[in-house]
Amino acid sequence: MTLSLSKRFSLSLNAAAMCLIAALFAGCGQSSNQLDPDRLIFARGNDAVTLDPGSMEDGFSANVAQQIFEGLVKFKNGSLDVEPALADRWETSDDGRVWTFHLREGVKFHDGTPLTSEAVVTSLMRLIDPKNPYHLPGRMPYADMALNGIVKNVEAVDGATVRVNLYEPYAPLLKNLAMFCCFISSPRALEQYGEDYGAHPVGAGPYQFAEWKRDVEIVLKRNPDYWGEAAKCETAVYRVMRDPEVRLFSVARGEASLMDGVNPQIAKRAKSEANLSLVSAPGVNLSYAYMNLEAPPFNDKRVRQALNYAVNKKDICEHLFEGYATPMRGIFPPGVLGHDPDSHAYEYDPEKAKALLAEANFEPNTKIELLTYSAPRPYNSLGARLAEVIQSDLAAVGVNVSVVQVEWGTLLQRTLNHNYQIAMLGWSTDNGDPDNFAYALLTNPNNRSQFHNEAFNQLVIQGQREYDEAKRLDLYRRAQAIAIEEAPWLFINTSMDMAVIRNEVKGFMLHPMALHFLWPVSIANPAQEASS
Repeated sequence: MTLSLSKRFSLSLNAAAMCLIAALFAGCGQSSNQLDPDRLIFARGNDAVTLDPGSMEDGFSANVAQQIFEGLVKFKNGSLDVEPALADRWETSDDGRVWTFHLREGVKFHDGTPLTSEAVVTSLMRLIDPKNPYHLPGRMPYADMALNGIVKNVEAVDGATVRVNLYEPYAPLLKNLAMFCCFISSPRALEQYGEDYGAHPVGAGPYQFAEWKRDVEIVLKRNPDYWGEAAKCETAVYRVMRDPEVRLFSVARGEASLMDGVNPQIAKRAKSEANLSLVSAPGVNLSYAYMNLEAPPFNDKRVRQALNYAVNKKDICEHLFEGYATPMRGIFPPGVLGHDPDSHAYEYDPEKAKALLAEANFEPNTKIELLTYSAPRPYNSLGARLAEVIQSDLAAVGVNVSVVQVEWGTLLQRTLNHNYQIAMLGWSTDNGDPDNFAYALLTNPNNRSQFHNEAFNQLVIQGQREYDEAKRLDLYRRAQAIAIEEAPWLFINTSMDMAVIRNEVKGFMLHPMALHFLWPVSIANPAQEASS
């Protein structure tokens, strides 16, 4: 089995693993099971952490919540655009500081509690009001990002009308309200379960929570009273299978309907299986390395620029990721306002890299520590292998890099505390707005690279307060030009999102934000299809 296109990017598997894979796939097409058309089984690499949308901060939790809950608005399937959900219409004041939402009639939570303006106020104010009885201090990080310092308060105008009052005009508000942290919970369930609500979620979405066996599976059942189009399958199951090879085998055998966490090698094998299909779409993500601008030698812009010229991003995308990635062209990935397809930030030029290092009086024997995560991430399906290839590129221009793999939590803590030189990280968008990149990653005072540029910051703040899209585009393009010049990151790539599905699975789409919408998904009966 060939897993790479060149020796430089070879990925080795030991003999035992090779034998296992061969045994798993031998004749699996002939012995596959027929899927149950009423039971959709999603094989994935990790379990959820919590099912309380207010306190979750990981994609595995958010994707389950996406089926159980809804917000006032929601993202369209397959799109970064926002559409009505629990609110069917809204209007904005002339000064952009007051948003009024009108709730959809007749909606009930899964426990029978009616949707009212008071329920919305309770759900949203618990995120920002420390005095709210359901607030979880220090445990609502996405709520802090989406609402704190932005929303002054949320109030009930009448039983079916909610008013959201802002401190300043804020263009990304609708997209923030569509994020998982702003999903609306049953007030009865919040009161009943208290701090244990994360294990007993109650929303108003197309599926309702049924059972959770930790590190095994989460079972959801169709909501018979959903206000919109009913879920196609009676049951949806999120099943934990940490090894991607096992996930692929399970789908090939018909023991699961679909899987995510697909790397290029899994994609290649899936495409060779007659009963499987590979689904792929451009991801709205970035894979980059932070450089600590307060730590020598990265306090010198020329060194940061040199490292960017030294990394062969095109080669990495074509060979390491086998075409399932594209080089970064700035701080905004494709699909996000501000992305410039004509930008060619830091094309591969090792000679220019050497010249900049010499100009900066960089000592060739200086040792640099590159921190990295080991396990795959949504924006980097190959984990630490990417850091090793970057290490090789930097060595070629005289930069002595040692790759140090640390646990994910340690990596986050060390970068937050600025205890590093270079660190591999990345970002998958939460709402598809340029503010989610420019402010969250580079303007926020807690940004991990310690990038502080007043001109950049002012452009980003103006972008938050400007509702005109053409004017916002100009602001973010100008901000991006500053970020490219200052090079606070080692710009690397944007990865494709991929999933493997059985051919019987119909209607599954990859959302640009790596969300999964399971209610439109159905499972065809092969016998019925053959006779029709």
